[in-house]
Amino acid sequence: VDRLMLLAPAPLWFPALADFVEPAARAKITQPQAAALALLQRPTMRLTIGRLTALTSRRATHTLIRDWEADQWWTAVTRESMRLGQPNMTCRSDPARGLPPLEGLGFFAYSYTTDDALKLPDPRPALRALDTPALILRGLCDHVRWQVAYEYLDVLPEAAFVALPASGHLLWLEQAGLQQTAIRAFLHGETLPLAFYHPSPARSER
Repeated sequence: VDRLMLLAPAPLWFPALADFVEPAARAKITQPQAAALALLQRPTMRLTIGRLTALTSRRATHTLIRDWEADQWWTAVTRESMRLGQPNMTCRSDPARGLPPLEGLGFFAYSYTTDDALKLPDPRPALRALDTPALILRGLCDHVRWQVAYEYLDVLPEAAFVALPASGHLLWLEQAGLQQTAIRAFLHGETLPLAFYHPSPARSER
């Protein structure tokens, strides 16, 4: 790997930071709204069976459940969660308006990645020896705690940090142009026009 890009990344090691959502990113909602969202978040019986099947055979799961079926449910849940600010993943006061429609969010890819993240051993000791240039790209309004980005800077010796203005977690929807500019500059080894090296306190002390 010549260069590494991490776009709105999740925690390096999930067990070390179980709650990585900024408290301020969750809006206050009514009890009926919370109940309706909880009902929507319950997977269908087919998806529930598919999830259980995946514990022993992911191939069998994909025979039973197609990606489009899982994504249809997952996208509907994500849209409603965003609309209610649970959490708000954008800089917009009304996240349900003004953005292109969410499609193809990859339910299985998300589920398998999260499952692996909870089971794999702590990768941070090995990553501290990695000399590969890395770009951590994050929106200023990302619902993921800033602590997550700081840890990448602390662990990866050759990491640069770019914060995109007027953007939350969905960088490719809110600031596609700025994201492409930063990525292109990083891949070509050019000065990042939006980059600032922002070492975490842990790195500053070393």
